[in-house]
Amino acid sequence: MDLTFYITIAGKSTRMGADKAEQILGGKTFLERLTNTISDLGFTPFLITQEDVKVKNNLPCIPDYTPQIGPLGGLYQSLRHAETAYIVYLSCDIPLLPAEVLKLLMKQASSQACSMVCYKNKMYPLIGIYHKSILPVVSHQLKGKNYKMMDLIERVNARGVSVESWVNDEILLNCNNVDDLEKLKDYYNNCL
Repeated sequence: MDLTFYITIAGKSTRMGADKAEQILGGKTFLERLTNTISDLGFTPFLITQEDVKVKNNLPCIPDYTPQIGPLGGLYQSLRHAETAYIVYLSCDIPLLPAEVLKLLMKQASSQACSMVCYKNKMYPLIGIYHKSILPVVSHQLKGKNYKMMDLIERVNARGVSVESWVNDEILLNCNNVDDLEKLKDYYNNCL
């Protein structure tokens, strides 16, 4: 599949109180863990960053020129930047995401405008594959100042890819605060 990976690290991390991408789990940062998973699949991800830098953590970067509006802005920048038909758009705060989930998502995504992880009937738009053809829809939504990812996935009729057999609640935990981080560390130390 013709695709490019993007990891958004452009969030403010206000609930965490520190940069989520740099949080440590099992001796590696969240970003290192996710990057290693993507590298094992044969890809080098781009980072979507707050600052205008070319490289961060030895990874190529593109700036999010739409700050303060959440992940939809990063998705817009990713779709504009990509030279491939599809992009994989991920948040940095899912450090235990297994490669098997990404492989399944990639396998099921062809011919869809948007496919994303679905677990317990919940869609995860920050673990998704998006076709460049939705760029006008994203742009229109941004112009209307509607920054909700869930509204976008309804507009483009996103397909959910069930990952029930590959994950549990902790693996897909969107680690947003210190309590989430402690829960994730406990799971990592006691279950993996």
